[in-house]
Amino acid sequence: SHHLTSHAKTKYTNADLPAGCQDGNIWRCTFIPILGHFCGGYKEPWNVERTDLKDALQTIWNTVYGNLIQYTVIIGGPVYQVAKQHLNEWRGGFTVAALTVITAFFAHDQDFHNPKQHTEFAVAMLKKNRFYSVKIMELTRR
Repeated sequence: SHHLTSHAKTKYTNADLPAGCQDGNIWRCTFIPILGHFCGGYKEPWNVERTDLKDALQTIWNTVYGNLIQYTVIIGGPVYQVAKQHLNEWRGGFTVAALTVITAFFAHDQDFHNPKQHTEFAVAMLKKNRFYSVKIMELTRR
């Protein structure tokens, strides 16, 4: 069941999801992968607007569960929050993979044995590549 975090927000777990939605692993094996597919095609996969996420979750819910389990997705509700937690885990997998590749790249290339060269390379990559956000340069200036 849900409990309060130090930020006074409710933290939901899978136990708080609507009854029956996890039967047959439908939530984990169908619902969440479809959500990942939606976010992967979103204009900014790392920063999906709250209302867009809610609308996507409702569409996915209606498609996956149809009339079997009727539910209205609410921003901050159990389906919304648990789905967001899964998205954070999904994004975290990309982060780990990216860091592993970059670390191996720096470790095996003689041109990058100096940490200053790591910084110069990262700044150059951020100028024309969107690794985190379309607003990455704005975020790095803070």
